[in-house]
Amino acid sequence: MAETTEAIEVTWARRRENIRGAIKLFRVAVDAIQRHAAHTEAQCGISDPQLWIL
Repeated sequence: MAETTEAIEVTWARRRENIRGAIKLFRVAVDAIQRHAAHTEAQCGISDPQLWIL
């Protein structure tokens, strides 16, 4: 019984680590998008949505 409980705890710990990794990658992607938007606005003088409309 104790081995089963320990295995479950290890499984949940791994799942939490995977979730943390996914959230970190999501934050990296969002940061890149925000930096790109700021760069585009600075270079072109228009926002990304306005650029997409063009």
